[in-house]
Amino acid sequence: MAIRSIPVIKSILSTMRLWKAVAFAAGCGLSMLSYPLHAAPASGGDTVQGLYDALLSAMKNARILGQSGRFTQLEPVIRRSFDIASMSRLSVGPSWASLTEAQRQQMTESYGRYISAIYADRFDNYAGQKLEVTGEQSTPSGVIVKSQIIKANGEPVKVDYRMRQNRWRHALSSQTVSCRTTS
Repeated sequence: MAIRSIPVIKSILSTMRLWKAVAFAAGCGLSMLSYPLHAAPASGGDTVQGLYDALLSAMKNARILGQSGRFTQLEPVIRRSFDIASMSRLSVGPSWASLTEAQRQQMTESYGRYISAIYADRFDNYAGQKLEVTGEQSTPSGVIVKSQIIKANGEPVKVDYRMRQNRWRHALSSQTVSCRTTS
C-alpha cells in the first residue's frame, strides 16, 4: 500500500515540516559509525558522541559520498540512536490510535527514512564545525545529555538531548541550529 493512498498519513506527512526543524536541531549530531555494529553505547553521552562522530564523518566526506551516500552512512546510525517509534507516535498525535498496525509500521519506517534524508541533505559540508558532548545530568525519566555545536564562525550553540535507555527522545536548543556553510 503506497503512502499516497493513505489519507491519514498524507496529512501526517504535511505536519512533518515542523519536525524538520526539531530533527535538525536535535541532529546537528548523529552517528555511531565509530562503534562496531555489535557494541552498545555505555551511556547517553556515548550515544550522542557517536551521533556527532558519524555526522562529522559524513560532513568531511560529503562531496565524495553525495547525498545518497550520506543517507546510506547516516540512516543506520539514526535508527540505532533515535527512538523512531516514539517520535513517530508523538508526531502523529491522537490520530495514531486510529491507524492499523500496518499503517503504524509504515509511518515509523517512513519517519526514519525522512529524518535520515534530512540529515543527509543538511550535513553536506565541513568548514571546521565542532560537535561535542559537555556532560550528562540524571533525571527521573532518563538522562539529559548536554552538548554544543560550535559553528564554523566559532559561535557555540547548546543542544541538550533527553535520553531514555541511551536512545534520543527530544532535543532542546537555545537557538536555531544550522550546520550548513556558505561560500
